[in-house]
Order: sequence, then structure tokens, then C-alpha cells
Amino acid sequence: MTVNGDEFVAVWDESIGIFTVSSVNNGSWGLGAASGDADCDGELTIADAVLILRAAIGLETLTPEALSAADIDGDGVLTMADALIAARRAVGVGV
Repeated sequence: MTVNGDEFVAVWDESIGIFTVSSVNNGSWGLGAASGDADCDGELTIADAVLILRAAIGLETLTPEALSAADIDGDGVLTMADALIAARRAVGVGV
């Protein structure tokens, strides 16, 4: 989405719903799942950590949005380290 000036913008994505954005700075903005939320359900849970681990070892294929959320350390590669960070965050042991 691109915003020019302070304006009201509604963005619809069939897979994730509708988002309303207002009073944002000019520029290009993207919407996506929160860091670690690999199943894109709005919550970071142990299920996300398991999904990340399964994807890291090739047992699951993630959507591009889920893959972006699952790559917690942002190195461009999904690894067991991402799954560990997700698990620690899910149980409240901050990383």
C-alpha cells in the first residue's frame, strides 16, 4: 500500500481480512503477521514454534507471509534458532 498525505486507507486481503489505517506518514507500507506468528492467527504460541521447526526441517511449507513472520532473526533463512526464539517468547522467557 502506498499513502500520499494524511488520509484514510482501507486495505483488503482475502486471506487475512480488512485493515484500516489513518493518519500515517507518506511512504510505502506493508501489513503482515507479527514476528513469530507463523500460523498468522494473531497470537504467538508454542504451536507457532512447532510450525517454525517443522518448516525449518522441511516438513511444512509456509506461505510467504508466514515465512516472513517465522524468520524471527531476520537472516533470510528459517532455522531451529527461529523456532527456539518463538518458543521462548511464547512461554514468556524473553529474547
